[in-house]
Amino acid sequence: MAIRPIATPLAGERVLALSPENATDASTFWQRRLNLFAGRALSAGALAQRQAWQAGHIAQRGQDWVPGTVDGFEAVVRGAVGGSRFADVEVQIAAGRGLAVTGEDAVLRQPLATTLAEVPVVAPPGFFEDGSGVGAPTADGSLNPREIGAALGALPAASRARLPATGILLLQPALADTSEFDPDDPCERSACEEGSTGDPSVFEDWRIGDAVRLLWYVWPSEWRRLPAPGPGARNALAWTIFEAEADLPAASALPWEGWGVPVALVQLDLATEQPLWADRASVVRRGGLARAHRCWWPAAGCRRCSRRASSSSPNRSPRCRQTLRSRPSSWRPRSRTSCRRWACCRATAMSR
Repeated sequence: MAIRPIATPLAGERVLALSPENATDASTFWQRRLNLFAGRALSAGALAQRQAWQAGHIAQRGQDWVPGTVDGFEAVVRGAVGGSRFADVEVQIAAGRGLAVTGEDAVLRQPLATTLAEVPVVAPPGFFEDGSGVGAPTADGSLNPREIGAALGALPAASRARLPATGILLLQPALADTSEFDPDDPCERSACEEGSTGDPSVFEDWRIGDAVRLLWYVWPSEWRRLPAPGPGARNALAWTIFEAEADLPAASALPWEGWGVPVALVQLDLATEQPLWADRASVVRRGGLARAHRCWWPAAGCRRCSRRASSSSPNRSPRCRQTLRSRPSSWRPRSRTSCRRWACCRATAMSR
């Protein structure tokens, strides 16, 4: 990494910091580009770095659009009559497409069907050992670090005893190694023996493919307390999310949105491990809208958004965005106007 001094500095100008600080740090960044020249051999590591660089720029371009669900991703969580295990709960996600906070596409080309027992859990590391990290809220309301651990059906007894009854189902963009090799093909891939210099595995055309995986995000009790159980708990939980979302600073997201595209908020009966209800409107948001300020307009018929727009600036509301004709057709929503945060436009409906 070449470091050059400032040739003609301004008065008082000086270097405050370097990012990355040295060549070692630079070698770990996805922004690192290859030095391509004629005659250079393209190794597997160099090709992987080039692919990471290209994928990073595509994801960075995707951050120009509002994250959320573009279409599809309807979720059905159905328990079995007399069921008493997570394995008895069916989860079905319809085909669709969405955009994660990271700018990555989440595309499901065919319906996804699984059981709740097979869904990996996103929780603090201590939860997978003794169930810790999901209890009392922190003093400043900050989130505990989280990771992807065992599936719901494979949690130890200590973790199941401390499992919150509420969770969010997410579709996380992922990568999968794919190959068109047919293991049932009777023909030999190569005349060479396995383990030799002519191992037939070199003829397998492995490629990196885009995929999504379903995750269960444990409700962050250290961030917001769960409402008291009762007939109004579902609406109270929805309003907890709406109010927290309304207070978010600019360019911020809800805790679970950093892990994928939310598809449903689910409440469980921990005694029977069966679902009580699944709510889509509380966590699913319309995605694919442009972030540019010039396309922020109050939604038609939304009195609250219109009042906010008139009080801040004429013809502009930071909560509502209108579809632009210049937007690519692949990201065009179904309606011309849409609210990013449904709390302002659905307050009356949710209070009934």
